[in-house]
Amino acid sequence: MAVIRSVKLLPLLLITLVLAACIGGDSWPEFSVSGEVTDAAGEPLAGVLVTAQGRVNVTYETHDDGFYLLTGLRGPTEIRASKEDWAFLPLKKTLKNAGTVDFTGAPGAALAGTITVEHSFPRSLVDSPPSEGPVRAQRRLPLADSSGADVLDHEPEELIITFADGVSAERQLEILAELGFEVLDHLAILNAYLVRPPADLERGKQAALVFPEISSAEPNATISVLSTVHPNDEFYAQQWHYPLIRLPQAWSVTRGSRSIRIAVVDTGIKADHPDLASKLDHKYGYNFVQGNGDFNDTYGHGTHVAGTIGAVTNNGLGVAGVMWDVEILPVKVMELGRGGDAWTLAQGLLYAAGLLDNPRNPYPADVINVSLGAETNKQMSPVQNAIERILRETDCIVVAAGGNRGTVHYPAAYPGVVAVAAVDYNYPHMPKRAPYSSQGPELTVAAPGGNVQADTDGSGQVDGVLSTSVKDAGYQYMDGTSMAAPHVSGVIGLMLAAGIPPQRVVDVLKATSMPLGPKEFSEDYGYGLINAYWAVNGVETMRLIVGRREGAEITVVAETSLPARGGYFELGGIYPDEYQVFAWVDVQPGTDTLEPGDYFNESELIHLEPGRSYTVRGTVRELGLELDPPLEPLQVVPLN
Repeated sequence: MAVIRSVKLLPLLLITLVLAACIGGDSWPEFSVSGEVTDAAGEPLAGVLVTAQGRVNVTYETHDDGFYLLTGLRGPTEIRASKEDWAFLPLKKTLKNAGTVDFTGAPGAALAGTITVEHSFPRSLVDSPPSEGPVRAQRRLPLADSSGADVLDHEPEELIITFADGVSAERQLEILAELGFEVLDHLAILNAYLVRPPADLERGKQAALVFPEISSAEPNATISVLSTVHPNDEFYAQQWHYPLIRLPQAWSVTRGSRSIRIAVVDTGIKADHPDLASKLDHKYGYNFVQGNGDFNDTYGHGTHVAGTIGAVTNNGLGVAGVMWDVEILPVKVMELGRGGDAWTLAQGLLYAAGLLDNPRNPYPADVINVSLGAETNKQMSPVQNAIERILRETDCIVVAAGGNRGTVHYPAAYPGVVAVAAVDYNYPHMPKRAPYSSQGPELTVAAPGGNVQADTDGSGQVDGVLSTSVKDAGYQYMDGTSMAAPHVSGVIGLMLAAGIPPQRVVDVLKATSMPLGPKEFSEDYGYGLINAYWAVNGVETMRLIVGRREGAEITVVAETSLPARGGYFELGGIYPDEYQVFAWVDVQPGTDTLEPGDYFNESELIHLEPGRSYTVRGTVRELGLELDPPLEPLQVVPLN
């Protein structure tokens, strides 16, 4: 039987081989490629050789109209343009079918390539922790060692008074004496005095500004050596989730504002918690479960969420919040033992946004945090309609937890909502998707949600998110996308305080997030882990520069830009000479000077020749205090 089978199969094998031979090398369909060649001003270029290299090689020289046509091409074909002492972009283009390729040329050299970005974990290179290494627990919530030069441990006690031009030195001293200010120092070139007011700073400032001769009065700002700020809250060292998203650097830019209002639509908030009470809107906080103003939390979920957003910070007590200055609106829509429903959630959302008539919230929230939801969209139409109306009629930004299993939950999955995934700590490596975190195309960004089943840093504490609690200890570790969402709400609050327009916030949040995989977007992390420092600075572009560097200063000869997260670029018309190529994310731009916390890399010196094209590849990484560039420089390679 085996012999019979082999005899029957042999002809089939021969037929297959014959057919394979018949559909071999000449099977590619014939196609044509056309296009236009112009200079940088858009004028057509004559005398340019456009070549096709592949299975069929063809060359065409352009005439006065700048057009070309390449015919009879087959298979993958590389198209290039060349002219003596000129360089063209794109450098080359590969096609398999008919198409159009337009070239732009300029005298000199041209560069093109791809730059990637690599972040350090578990914290920024310029963020020195308040204690060396993981803090090993001696009790459930160990004290943090908050000593160090980069810790903000006091409020300013001095004012800087600046006088208008033309005010005499005698009159300046008269005014300061009249105000009762003690003069500590004087910068005559700036018409400025460092003074100590007799009363508190704010009263002193207001009194000074009454005099028309005084152009400004402001507190003597505290600065940090490494452009990072660490609060002195006793458990801050256990809040690993803040350095992970670059908050200590962001706090050197802004710590928030009481004018920013964030609604926590949840199980309520513990009204008398010592680390929260002063941040809460006790007058307009509301309970939609019982229909009254008692928003007190007996479950603990909403209290934990609120502490992450805005616990009282730098008070030597408990934990820090993402925002040091913020007003939190408690909106209770769930209660212990009773759960919640779509109707109550819809009411709470509309109230937070100032769209409900009764009861009325006269001060709408800038951000609404929703760390709750449902797995399906069934019977959720009131919530969907409420969110659609909020996004259509207000500037309010809705942030929602993505869910703790399966696909993205609702309301996070609704269009326009900032849907948040959760990552773990995974010390000392790049964080990963938390094992419970929902996945799907609806995700926007990721934030720390923690994992109470792990202790990856060996500190003796679980890798949960530490925040305020209704329990006797007052503080608790929890995990979930519910814990991730308030990190995002708080960072958005910082962005608003830093002047990012609400209409731009979501785009900037995406553009500044740190991808945790090879793709720009993934169904595990959305656009990546939020980066508070980049976000408050509105960083959206990376500079690609040809020039020369002397120390920390860069002289620019030619420049283009690409997304801050990395990507492809093209740059032409570069005057031939010896240069370096620099890729630089200038986080706080304006000086053309490299600073700690910028992302940077550079090539070796290379002589760019006229009419030559070069490819550039490499990775930018964060600069530490010494401003040492990465060990692997950018590679600049001439095209053959």
